[in-house]
Amino acid sequence: MRLIAALCLLSLLATGVFAQTSASTQPAPVYKTTVRQVVLDVVVTGAKGEALPGLKKEDFSLLEDGKPQTISYFQEHTGAAPAQGTALPAMPPNVYTNFPLTQETDSVNVLLLDALNTPMPDQAYVRQQMLKYLKQLPSGTRIAVFTLASRLRMVQGFTSESSQLLAALDGKKHKLLPQSSPLLDTDHTQEDFIEQLQNDPAMSNSLALSAMQQFNADTQTFRTDMRVRITLDALSELGRYLSSIPGRKNLLWFSGSFPFIINPDLDLPNPFQAMSVYGDQIRETTDMLRLGQIAVYPIDARGLMVSPVYDASRRGPFNAAAFAKAGMKFFQQTAAEHQTMNTIAEETGGEAIYNTNGIQDAIRRVINNGSHYYTLAYTPTSPKLDGGYRHIQVLLARSGYNLQYRHGYFAEDPEAAHKHTATAPSDPFLPLMAHGLPSFSQIIYKVMMAPENPQPSAMGPVIGDNKTLKGGLVRYQMDYAVAEPTLSFSTTPDGLHHGTVRFAAVAFDQNGNVLNSTFQDIQLHLKPGTYSAFSQVGLQFRQELDLPKNTVFLRTGVYDPLSGRIGTLEVPVQVTASPSADK
Repeated sequence: MRLIAALCLLSLLATGVFAQTSASTQPAPVYKTTVRQVVLDVVVTGAKGEALPGLKKEDFSLLEDGKPQTISYFQEHTGAAPAQGTALPAMPPNVYTNFPLTQETDSVNVLLLDALNTPMPDQAYVRQQMLKYLKQLPSGTRIAVFTLASRLRMVQGFTSESSQLLAALDGKKHKLLPQSSPLLDTDHTQEDFIEQLQNDPAMSNSLALSAMQQFNADTQTFRTDMRVRITLDALSELGRYLSSIPGRKNLLWFSGSFPFIINPDLDLPNPFQAMSVYGDQIRETTDMLRLGQIAVYPIDARGLMVSPVYDASRRGPFNAAAFAKAGMKFFQQTAAEHQTMNTIAEETGGEAIYNTNGIQDAIRRVINNGSHYYTLAYTPTSPKLDGGYRHIQVLLARSGYNLQYRHGYFAEDPEAAHKHTATAPSDPFLPLMAHGLPSFSQIIYKVMMAPENPQPSAMGPVIGDNKTLKGGLVRYQMDYAVAEPTLSFSTTPDGLHHGTVRFAAVAFDQNGNVLNSTFQDIQLHLKPGTYSAFSQVGLQFRQELDLPKNTVFLRTGVYDPLSGRIGTLEVPVQVTASPSADK
């Protein structure tokens, strides 16, 4: 309530009375510790797949490589609930705030619709099931939507607004209509032709038939290899993006194929030529997802599966031997894909879902369970940092329940890794300014975004970091009002209150490309009397940024390096010609 009162008091007149602006962008301080902790998110479900609430620390026990560990931290996450009495006054035009009106879950969710590995009919069915779920989206549930075709693409950034997500899944508007994957082999013409040749006594043992079989297998392997590489690259890219977000991330990956193991084909002259196993690449990807606290839920978009030999579109005479052989090949490949799904899910703390047509129910259950979980932490009894894999086992005092958590980690020395990579200390603020990330409310603020009036002369320099912008620019001004209770200050013996606040504004286009940006630090040195007045009205600051005429996504942020707290807010802005001179 104090924050609400402060927000109501804040004026959006950017006087800058207490602010001294500097051009410095010093990195946030890095705090080092010699204590290594392992953090686990554990989802506990019952016989019907529902999350089990109300467990205590004493109900869990931990083993690392078979040795008992002491749980040093425990927290239950119970999901979203509407906040009580948080109504805000109506905002003036062009004024926005990152004050959360509802309590949000401790997790976020990503719906990844994989068109690269999914036949068109299955894509349409998954999208239909997504729409049904989103029409009844629980309050406070934050979801982003991505697609994968030739590359990874964000369709909708994180939001808890059902209307925004439904609009994002509008197939015509956002080009989400089912599309054929050029690398997915859904045409059986070549296989049918080979099968006809096999049934011809004159061709059954010919070198031409063997060569055609090998050529067909090589072509399929090439396509599969390309799909695997694009898929793993996309998962890695998505993992790097999501790792910036604190807390648990649930990645619901809807795909019609998980081709990370290609078995040898004994019908070929060289059975092992087409064989591929992508174990090392999968391990590298799952390691990165695991470190980012991202739980992957691979969901088979094909639903309840039957062998393609029963497909009515298949042509050619019936051959019992070929029929049985094709059925066995399908069984082996399907079993390998399901094993891959289980491995990815187990290593990241998720769950693999296949052989079900209830996609909508699967979405509901995964998101519900992914927001009801327990966080456990422990300091390993073994101090070795040799890069070896450490197996983790979580046990529950009660029986009859299923536990989902990541099953291990690699004990690598972060100091040694830092020496080899020679990377600079990371800035915790910059990653949270990426397009489409959820709003962060550790620092509460309001901001007015409007074109400057009158507009400056077109002959002046471009305001912002992108000095290459040309033609048709509109200068925008962002007037911030930051609630004082969310900022931190240090006090010196002379009674002065000292603080630093960083303001940022980044503009993105529809594809998430950065158009322009500005980052500014202000140093605060307040006398006791001034600080008393400051605590009543908060901090006011103005930024300026040149934007191209079009719809842009303008993301603003406020960072307090002393406390490490961050506030962000992203809104779509329709940049149009100013009533005065264009820049």
